[in-house]
Amino acid sequence: MEANPTSIESAKLQDFAKAGVNRLSLGIQSFNDKDLKVMGRDHSGTDAIRAITKAKQVFHKERLTFDLIFARPGQTLEAWDDELKQGLELAGDHMSIYQLTMERSTPLHKASVRGELPPLPSPDEAADMYEQTLKRTSEYGFSHYEVSNYCQNESAISRHNFSYWQGMDYLGVGPGAHGRLTRTEDGVRVRTFGEFHPNKYMALCESEGEGIRKMVPISARETIEELIVFGMRTRMGVPRARFQAMTGLYLDNVLDKEMLQTYIEAGFLIDEAGVMDQAMNKYVPNELLSEWDLHGGIRPTESGLERMDSIVPHIMKI
Repeated sequence: MEANPTSIESAKLQDFAKAGVNRLSLGIQSFNDKDLKVMGRDHSGTDAIRAITKAKQVFHKERLTFDLIFARPGQTLEAWDDELKQGLELAGDHMSIYQLTMERSTPLHKASVRGELPPLPSPDEAADMYEQTLKRTSEYGFSHYEVSNYCQNESAISRHNFSYWQGMDYLGVGPGAHGRLTRTEDGVRVRTFGEFHPNKYMALCESEGEGIRKMVPISARETIEELIVFGMRTRMGVPRARFQAMTGLYLDNVLDKEMLQTYIEAGFLIDEAGVMDQAMNKYVPNELLSEWDLHGGIRPTESGLERMDSIVPHIMKI
Protein backbone atom coordinates (compact mmCIF):
# COMPACT_ATOMS: atom_id res chain seq x y z
CA MET A 1 0.00 0.00 0.00
CA GLU A 2 1.18 3.53 -0.81
CA ALA A 3 0.43 6.36 1.60
CA ASN A 4 1.28 10.02 2.10
CA PRO A 5 2.79 11.24 5.38
CA THR A 6 -0.14 13.60 5.96
CA SER A 7 -2.63 10.72 6.02
CA ILE A 8 -0.75 8.46 8.40
CA GLU A 9 -2.23 7.79 11.79
CA SER A 10 -1.29 4.94 14.11
CA ALA A 11 -4.86 3.70 14.36
CA LYS A 12 -5.23 3.57 10.59
CA LEU A 13 -1.92 1.78 10.16
CA GLN A 14 -3.03 -0.90 12.59
CA ASP A 15 -6.28 -1.30 10.66
CA PHE A 16 -4.40 -1.56 7.34
CA ALA A 17 -2.18 -4.28 8.78
CA LYS A 18 -5.17 -6.19 10.16
CA ALA A 19 -6.85 -5.96 6.73
CA GLY A 20 -3.89 -7.78 5.16
CA VAL A 21 -1.58 -4.99 4.00
CA ASN A 22 1.93 -6.41 4.47
CA ARG A 23 4.13 -3.65 3.05
CA LEU A 24 3.89 0.13 3.25
CA SER A 25 5.41 2.67 0.86
CA LEU A 26 5.53 6.29 2.04
CA GLY A 27 5.71 9.22 -0.40
CA ILE A 28 8.34 11.19 1.54
CA GLN A 29 10.25 12.76 -1.42
CA SER A 30 12.22 15.18 0.77
CA PHE A 31 12.88 16.24 4.36
CA ASN A 32 13.33 19.87 3.27
CA ASP A 33 10.21 21.96 4.00
CA LYS A 34 10.94 24.54 1.31
CA ASP A 35 11.47 21.92 -1.40
CA LEU A 36 8.37 20.00 -0.35
CA LYS A 37 6.32 23.15 -0.84
CA VAL A 38 7.90 23.73 -4.26
CA MET A 39 6.96 20.17 -5.29
CA GLY A 40 3.37 20.72 -4.17
CA ARG A 41 3.49 18.37 -1.20
CA ASP A 42 1.26 18.97 1.82
CA HIS A 43 3.54 17.45 4.45
CA SER A 44 6.61 18.84 6.20
CA GLY A 45 9.94 17.24 6.96
CA THR A 46 8.78 16.72 10.55
CA ASP A 47 5.62 15.01 9.27
CA ALA A 48 7.79 12.71 7.17
CA ILE A 49 9.98 11.66 10.09
CA ARG A 50 6.93 11.14 12.31
CA ALA A 51 5.24 9.01 9.65
CA ILE A 52 8.30 6.79 9.20
CA THR A 53 8.58 6.29 12.96
CA LYS A 54 4.91 5.34 13.28
CA ALA A 55 5.06 3.03 10.29
CA LYS A 56 8.04 1.16 11.75
CA GLN A 57 6.03 0.42 14.87
CA VAL A 58 3.35 -1.34 12.82
CA PHE A 59 5.10 -2.73 9.74
CA HIS A 60 8.60 -2.98 11.21
CA LYS A 61 11.83 -2.31 9.38
CA GLU A 62 11.31 -5.28 7.07
CA ARG A 63 8.01 -4.07 5.63
CA LEU A 64 8.61 -0.37 5.11
CA THR A 65 9.91 1.62 2.17
CA PHE A 66 9.82 5.28 1.19
CA ASP A 67 10.99 7.45 -1.70
CA LEU A 68 13.33 10.42 -2.03
CA ILE A 69 13.93 12.69 -5.02
CA PHE A 70 17.21 14.34 -6.00
CA ALA A 71 18.33 16.96 -8.57
CA ARG A 72 15.69 19.36 -7.34
CA PRO A 73 15.75 23.09 -8.23
CA GLY A 74 18.73 24.77 -6.57
CA GLN A 75 19.92 21.56 -4.87
CA THR A 76 23.66 21.04 -4.42
CA LEU A 77 25.57 17.78 -4.16
CA GLU A 78 26.43 18.52 -0.53
CA ALA A 79 22.80 19.23 0.39
CA TRP A 80 21.66 16.04 -1.31
CA ASP A 81 24.31 13.97 0.45
CA ASP A 82 23.22 15.29 3.84
CA GLU A 83 19.56 14.55 3.10
CA LEU A 84 20.37 11.12 1.71
CA LYS A 85 22.29 10.18 4.86
CA GLN A 86 19.34 11.32 6.95
CA GLY A 87 17.04 9.11 4.88
CA LEU A 88 19.36 6.11 5.15
CA GLU A 89 19.50 6.49 8.93
CA LEU A 90 15.69 6.36 9.03
CA ALA A 91 15.20 3.73 6.32
CA GLY A 92 13.74 0.28 6.61
CA ASP A 93 15.21 -2.40 4.35
CA HIS A 94 14.19 -0.75 1.06
CA MET A 95 14.32 2.70 -0.55
CA SER A 96 13.28 4.22 -3.87
CA ILE A 97 15.48 7.15 -4.94
CA TYR A 98 14.51 9.04 -8.09
CA GLN A 99 15.95 11.89 -10.11
CA LEU A 100 13.41 14.68 -10.53
CA THR A 101 11.69 14.69 -13.92
CA MET A 102 10.26 18.07 -14.90
CA GLU A 103 7.07 17.05 -16.72
CA ARG A 104 5.69 19.63 -19.15
CA SER A 105 2.54 21.53 -18.16
CA THR A 106 2.80 20.53 -14.48
CA PRO A 107 2.70 23.35 -11.89
CA LEU A 108 6.40 22.72 -11.17
CA HIS A 109 7.32 23.03 -14.86
CA LYS A 110 5.23 26.17 -15.29
CA ALA A 111 6.86 27.78 -12.24
CA SER A 112 10.29 26.93 -13.66
CA VAL A 113 9.42 28.44 -17.06
CA ARG A 114 8.25 31.63 -15.34
CA GLY A 115 11.63 31.87 -13.60
CA GLU A 116 10.12 31.41 -10.15
CA LEU A 117 12.46 28.57 -9.18
CA PRO A 118 16.23 28.20 -8.90
CA PRO A 119 17.77 26.38 -11.89
CA LEU A 120 17.88 22.61 -11.93
CA PRO A 121 21.28 20.97 -11.38
CA SER A 122 23.18 20.47 -14.64
CA PRO A 123 23.35 16.96 -16.17
CA ASP A 124 26.88 16.60 -14.78
CA GLU A 125 25.75 17.69 -11.31
CA ALA A 126 22.79 15.29 -11.45
CA ALA A 127 25.15 12.48 -12.49
CA ASP A 128 27.34 13.28 -9.48
CA MET A 129 24.29 13.02 -7.24
CA TYR A 130 23.40 9.66 -8.78
CA GLU A 131 26.90 8.31 -8.23
CA GLN A 132 26.97 9.65 -4.67
CA THR A 133 23.68 7.83 -4.09
CA LEU A 134 25.26 4.56 -5.21
CA LYS A 135 28.17 5.12 -2.84
CA ARG A 136 26.09 6.05 0.20
CA THR A 137 23.49 3.31 -0.21
CA SER A 138 26.27 0.74 -0.52
CA GLU A 139 27.86 2.03 2.69
CA TYR A 140 24.55 1.42 4.46
CA GLY A 141 24.27 -2.14 3.14
CA PHE A 142 21.86 -1.56 0.24
CA SER A 143 22.07 -3.34 -3.13
CA HIS A 144 21.12 -1.42 -6.27
CA TYR A 145 18.71 -3.76 -8.05
CA GLU A 146 16.84 -1.33 -10.33
CA VAL A 147 17.65 2.13 -11.66
CA SER A 148 15.82 3.84 -8.79
CA ASN A 149 15.45 1.07 -6.20
CA TYR A 150 17.66 -0.27 -3.41
CA CYS A 151 17.25 -3.19 -1.00
CA GLN A 152 19.21 -4.60 1.93
CA ASN A 153 18.37 -8.22 1.14
CA GLU A 154 16.57 -10.38 -1.42
CA SER A 155 13.34 -10.57 0.59
CA ALA A 156 13.07 -6.76 0.54
CA ILE A 157 12.93 -6.59 -3.28
CA SER A 158 9.59 -5.15 -4.36
CA ARG A 159 7.65 -8.03 -5.93
CA HIS A 160 4.93 -5.58 -6.90
CA ASN A 161 7.28 -3.44 -8.99
CA PHE A 162 9.08 -6.46 -10.41
CA SER A 163 5.80 -7.50 -12.02
CA TYR A 164 5.95 -4.28 -14.05
CA TRP A 165 9.58 -4.63 -15.06
CA GLN A 166 9.41 -8.31 -16.00
CA GLY A 167 6.17 -8.16 -18.01
CA MET A 168 3.97 -10.04 -15.55
CA ASP A 169 0.25 -9.54 -15.04
CA TYR A 170 -0.99 -7.18 -12.34
CA LEU A 171 -4.39 -5.97 -11.19
CA GLY A 172 -5.45 -2.34 -11.32
CA VAL A 173 -8.12 -1.83 -8.66
CA GLY A 174 -9.64 1.55 -7.88
CA PRO A 175 -10.56 4.80 -9.67
CA GLY A 176 -8.06 5.57 -12.44
CA ALA A 177 -6.06 2.41 -11.82
CA HIS A 178 -4.52 0.58 -14.76
CA GLY A 179 -3.57 -3.09 -15.00
CA ARG A 180 -2.09 -5.68 -17.34
CA LEU A 181 -3.83 -9.03 -17.68
CA THR A 182 -3.78 -12.16 -19.82
CA ARG A 183 -7.33 -13.13 -20.78
CA THR A 184 -8.03 -16.74 -19.86
CA GLU A 185 -10.42 -17.32 -22.76
CA ASP A 186 -7.95 -16.57 -25.57
CA GLY A 187 -4.55 -15.85 -24.01
CA VAL A 188 -4.53 -12.26 -25.33
CA ARG A 189 -2.70 -9.75 -23.11
CA VAL A 190 -4.60 -6.52 -22.45
CA ARG A 191 -4.20 -3.26 -20.60
CA THR A 192 -7.10 -2.36 -18.32
CA PHE A 193 -8.15 1.18 -17.45
CA GLY A 194 -10.34 1.90 -14.47
CA GLU A 195 -12.98 4.61 -14.59
CA PHE A 196 -11.24 7.75 -13.33
CA HIS A 197 -14.08 9.51 -11.47
CA PRO A 198 -14.67 7.88 -8.05
CA ASN A 199 -18.45 8.10 -8.15
CA LYS A 200 -18.64 6.67 -11.67
CA TYR A 201 -16.18 3.95 -10.66
CA MET A 202 -18.37 2.91 -7.72
CA ALA A 203 -21.48 2.97 -9.90
CA LEU A 204 -19.76 0.68 -12.42
CA CYS A 205 -18.75 -1.70 -9.65
CA GLU A 206 -22.33 -1.86 -8.43
CA SER A 207 -23.83 -2.39 -11.89
CA GLU A 208 -21.12 -4.47 -13.61
CA GLY A 209 -19.21 -6.05 -10.73
CA GLU A 210 -15.99 -4.15 -11.52
CA GLY A 211 -14.93 -0.62 -12.49
CA ILE A 212 -12.90 -1.20 -15.65
CA ARG A 213 -13.62 1.47 -18.24
CA LYS A 214 -11.87 -0.19 -21.17
CA MET A 215 -9.48 -2.96 -22.18
CA VAL A 216 -6.89 -2.49 -24.94
CA PRO A 217 -5.02 -5.46 -26.46
CA ILE A 218 -1.22 -5.26 -26.21
CA SER A 219 0.46 -5.78 -29.58
CA ALA A 220 3.33 -8.20 -30.10
CA ARG A 221 5.68 -5.29 -30.77
CA GLU A 222 4.66 -3.55 -27.55
CA THR A 223 5.32 -6.74 -25.59
CA ILE A 224 8.81 -7.05 -27.10
CA GLU A 225 9.65 -3.41 -26.40
CA GLU A 226 8.35 -3.50 -22.83
CA LEU A 227 10.21 -6.67 -21.91
CA ILE A 228 13.49 -5.18 -23.12
CA VAL A 229 13.06 -1.54 -22.04
CA PHE A 230 11.77 -2.28 -18.54
CA GLY A 231 13.77 -5.48 -18.04
CA MET A 232 16.99 -3.61 -18.72
CA ARG A 233 16.16 -1.15 -15.96
CA THR A 234 16.93 -3.98 -13.53
CA ARG A 235 20.18 -5.73 -12.71
CA MET A 236 18.31 -8.94 -13.54
CA GLY A 237 17.99 -7.82 -17.16
CA VAL A 238 16.05 -9.89 -19.69
CA PRO A 239 16.13 -13.70 -19.30
CA ARG A 240 15.93 -15.54 -22.61
CA ALA A 241 13.45 -18.09 -21.26
CA ARG A 242 10.88 -15.48 -20.20
CA PHE A 243 11.29 -13.51 -23.43
CA GLN A 244 10.69 -16.56 -25.59
CA ALA A 245 7.76 -17.77 -23.50
CA MET A 246 6.00 -14.39 -23.75
CA THR A 247 6.79 -13.48 -27.36
CA GLY A 248 7.51 -16.75 -29.16
CA LEU A 249 10.77 -15.18 -30.38
CA TYR A 250 14.43 -15.64 -29.52
CA LEU A 251 15.85 -12.64 -27.67
CA ASP A 252 19.05 -12.74 -29.73
CA ASN A 253 17.04 -12.31 -32.95
CA VAL A 254 15.58 -8.95 -31.91
CA LEU A 255 18.88 -7.47 -30.67
CA ASP A 256 21.62 -5.91 -32.79
CA LYS A 257 24.47 -8.39 -32.27
CA GLU A 258 27.20 -5.92 -33.26
CA MET A 259 26.01 -3.18 -30.91
CA LEU A 260 25.39 -5.74 -28.18
CA GLN A 261 28.96 -6.96 -28.42
CA THR A 262 30.23 -3.38 -28.37
CA TYR A 263 28.46 -2.67 -25.08
CA ILE A 264 29.58 -6.00 -23.61
CA GLU A 265 33.21 -5.21 -24.41
CA ALA A 266 32.76 -1.72 -22.93
CA GLY A 267 31.64 -3.29 -19.65
CA PHE A 268 28.05 -2.02 -19.80
CA LEU A 269 26.23 -5.31 -20.53
CA ILE A 270 26.69 -8.97 -19.66
CA ASP A 271 25.56 -11.97 -21.72
CA GLU A 272 25.19 -14.91 -19.36
CA ALA A 273 24.38 -18.10 -21.25
CA GLY A 274 23.26 -20.32 -18.42
CA VAL A 275 26.00 -19.17 -16.04
CA MET A 276 24.71 -17.00 -13.24
CA ASP A 277 26.70 -14.42 -11.34
CA GLN A 278 26.91 -15.63 -7.75
CA ALA A 279 25.93 -12.14 -6.59
CA MET A 280 22.69 -12.26 -8.58
CA ASN A 281 20.65 -13.31 -5.55
CA LYS A 282 21.21 -9.80 -4.16
CA TYR A 283 19.11 -8.22 -6.90
CA VAL A 284 16.88 -10.97 -8.29
CA PRO A 285 13.93 -12.50 -6.39
CA ASN A 286 14.62 -16.13 -5.50
CA GLU A 287 11.52 -17.30 -7.35
CA LEU A 288 12.87 -15.87 -10.63
CA LEU A 289 16.43 -17.20 -10.46
CA SER A 290 15.41 -20.41 -12.23
CA GLU A 291 14.67 -18.42 -15.40
CA TRP A 292 18.43 -18.14 -15.94
CA ASP A 293 19.14 -21.87 -15.61
CA LEU A 294 18.64 -22.88 -19.25
CA HIS A 295 19.69 -20.06 -21.54
CA GLY A 296 20.74 -17.15 -19.32
CA GLY A 297 20.01 -13.66 -20.59
CA ILE A 298 21.24 -10.12 -21.16
CA ARG A 299 21.63 -7.81 -18.20
CA PRO A 300 23.34 -4.50 -17.36
CA THR A 301 26.35 -3.94 -15.16
CA GLU A 302 26.22 -1.11 -12.64
CA SER A 303 27.92 1.14 -15.20
CA GLY A 304 25.45 0.04 -17.85
CA LEU A 305 22.46 0.75 -15.65
CA GLU A 306 23.59 4.35 -15.34
CA ARG A 307 23.58 4.68 -19.16
CA MET A 308 20.62 2.46 -20.02
CA ASP A 309 18.45 5.17 -21.61
CA SER A 310 21.18 5.64 -24.21
CA ILE A 311 21.99 1.94 -24.65
CA VAL A 312 18.54 0.43 -25.24
CA PRO A 313 17.72 2.28 -28.51
CA HIS A 314 20.99 1.07 -30.03
CA ILE A 315 20.62 -2.65 -29.19
CA MET A 316 17.01 -3.10 -30.36
CA LYS A 317 16.57 -4.00 -34.05
CA ILE A 318 12.77 -3.71 -34.24
